[in-house]
Amino acid sequence: MTTDPEAAAATPVGTAFGAAAEALTATRATIDRAGFAAVVDLIVRARRILLVGNGFSSSPIQDAALQFTTAGRSVEAPRDILGQQFSARISQLSQNFSRTRTYCPAL
Repeated sequence: MTTDPEAAAATPVGTAFGAAAEALTATRATIDRAGFAAVVDLIVRARRILLVGNGFSSSPIQDAALQFTTAGRSVEAPRDILGQQFSARISQLSQNFSRTRTYCPAL
């Protein structure tokens, strides 16, 4: 096993992890911290979370739903576009009738 950082970076694994670290650093610089904090607050207060993603976004959404579920949160992440629309509509109607729920159309 190599302990030399330059030699480790030259391996395929080192190259992949280096590229991922650079991408995360670049992405972190673009995040609106106040907006992110507001979304976190909405998620914390929500009784139910609806996650929607299509195409290439579908897999990360399903992964996020699993993560929230294993953390004990009530999450819905329908894959079908009609299911997504019905769930969003039900969430919106629930918000109109109950002030104890948090609805965030931007999520």
